[in-house]
Amino acid sequence: MSIDGGFFGPVGNTRIIETDTLQGETSDRRYSIHPADPPSACATMQQNMNPEGGNWKVRIRYFSTQSATKTDFHLLEKLQCWLGGELFHQIEREHIIPRNGA
Repeated sequence: MSIDGGFFGPVGNTRIIETDTLQGETSDRRYSIHPADPPSACATMQQNMNPEGGNWKVRIRYFSTQSATKTDFHLLEKLQCWLGGELFHQIEREHIIPRNGA
């Protein structure tokens, strides 16, 4: 497992002086696998961004997971965006890709 501050490193919030914008970001990545079951491998990532400035505040949450079965790769992603505490955009996609012997 790895948790860090994302693009700006593990520093919490960063103020961009030129635009008087506050940027907070975290990134959580997890990898797992059972030694006796290689297809059980799974990778997940969650990123949170919280930019704000003046009279606006945004929150962005992105989550993805990658896993596999003996026959397919499975990808899932979710994106949610809030403005001032109100959810205004949301996407969820799932992809199943044949392994073709991989």
